[in-house]
Amino acid sequence: MSTSTADRPSSPVLVGSSLGPESDDVVRLALSIARDGASQLVLLHVLEPQGDVAAGLLAFTVVRDGLVAASREQLAAQLRRLGALSRDVAEIAVELPPVAVALLAAADRWQPKLLVIGANRDSPSSRRLGAEAARLLRRSPRPLLVVPTWAECHPAKGFVPTRQRGDSAP
Repeated sequence: MSTSTADRPSSPVLVGSSLGPESDDVVRLALSIARDGASQLVLLHVLEPQGDVAAGLLAFTVVRDGLVAASREQLAAQLRRLGALSRDVAEIAVELPPVAVALLAAADRWQPKLLVIGANRDSPSSRRLGAEAARLLRRSPRPLLVVPTWAECHPAKGFVPTRQRGDSAP
């Protein structure tokens, strides 16, 4: 028996999360896009060990499994904090580095309608495109939305908006 197009779930929106507060706006936007498109979210975090010793610890199953479990819980907490419902989420996933490779592999696996990532994880005042975002822009076969970091989005955290057309000078 054939399944009609209406019965098939829509392609998900794949979003990367750094687990930090800078990724809340990225995940919030992806969630909104998924809801507007009658789709679901695939929320992905890639473990990013800092330094050779930390990277070496990922070779130990008990360490790796513990980090994956803790990261999955942090992703679930982020979704709860942002008001996501269980019907909004297709999957919560944690992958091993490197980041761009893991995100592209997830995109191959899930075939998302859109891949949503943050612009960078640099200091709050940075407006540069991060290395991972730049790699994904060059390599992604899927549509990619790069979201500015939280410092650019929240005036209370250092961004001073420019005057809009028609606004009078102070």
